[in-house]
Amino acid sequence: PRRERSREWNNGCYHSRMGLENGNENEKRSDILKAALVVAALATPFYGHKNVEAAEIPQSASWEVGVEKYKELALHEKVEYGGNLVLYRGSSLHWVQPWTSGSWRTVDSKAREKSAEIRELGDFKKIEAVCKFHTHPDASSRRAFRIPETTEVPPFAPPSRGDLSIQNVAGTSDLAHGIGISMEKVYKAVFDARGVWYYRQATDADLQKDTEYWQRRERLKETQSEVRIFKIQAQDWLGSLSDETVFKLGQGLPTEIKEKTNTRDKDAVIYALSRVLYSNRSALAEEILAKLPSDTERNHYRDALGKMQEAEKLDDVDADEETKFKEVFKIFVTGSISKDFDFENSYAKLQKAYLRGIDAVVRFVPYDKLGSEPPCAGIDYKPQ
Repeated sequence: PRRERSREWNNGCYHSRMGLENGNENEKRSDILKAALVVAALATPFYGHKNVEAAEIPQSASWEVGVEKYKELALHEKVEYGGNLVLYRGSSLHWVQPWTSGSWRTVDSKAREKSAEIRELGDFKKIEAVCKFHTHPDASSRRAFRIPETTEVPPFAPPSRGDLSIQNVAGTSDLAHGIGISMEKVYKAVFDARGVWYYRQATDADLQKDTEYWQRRERLKETQSEVRIFKIQAQDWLGSLSDETVFKLGQGLPTEIKEKTNTRDKDAVIYALSRVLYSNRSALAEEILAKLPSDTERNHYRDALGKMQEAEKLDDVDADEETKFKEVFKIFVTGSISKDFDFENSYAKLQKAYLRGIDAVVRFVPYDKLGSEPPCAGIDYKPQ
């Protein structure tokens, strides 16, 4: 019953096994990366030219070294960077070089290109998981929410609605398929100025943890299913009425509906009458129901119309949850610059808003706690 929600990225990596004998080739690739970053920098007025070097991560660098680089990008660069980390069975890992499209609010998706590069890095058959992440620069968060540059504490910048869009899901699928792993093995994360946000679409198991929301959601699905069946039955029944009956009922259509209806066309009149019936708020609706052959059928239709109204109310509540997500998200980001910010309480509200508003789950890990977790531990890791 939820409208569609769930971004990807782009270029440049080398293999550490080339060693010293291929050092010149590594230098060439590094120079190409730098040139590409400079071109991207010239394409946007928000890019910090002095930090091109900060985008480089040795392909065999440790998790801690790579995290520090992405932290620097989030803190000091004004454009988003994307990246990948490949985790192999046996605890080894490979970094794919960061890339940018020169924008402060997005980074281009090149999932198929990235998957091809990852397959060349090492034995792709031993890949345990792939981390797909991007930065949310401090500068862009301040710009988006009009937060002054002078605050001592940088704002949090959790995954956006766009990060969980259907396009993002498609990109994740392309990356996983190109490498030959399941989508569940692609862990998504955002680096902001204060830590890492792991995120993914919610599963039924996640939703069931919020009993009230799950029950309301299931009831909405149930009533919507019943309404679809009722509408088919109502259309068939109205279509079975004689032309004379249909056109006579059509004479009683509200003016605003009649003006938009070809009253000489039976199908058009039936459609207009069905709209009146579904609204169930006029004398004409009762007149239509009076054409049913028995009280039993009339009561059946009235019950179905009641469920239609219940579905509409439940759907409105569902839409309100989406609106509330935007409000809670903004309050969390803008409030996080305060020294008195109640993180635990605000974080719990934000997680609930993600779940109910856009069917997503998030987990935040501050930079000083990442060292106590495995590399790119993901959304489902339970800290010891």
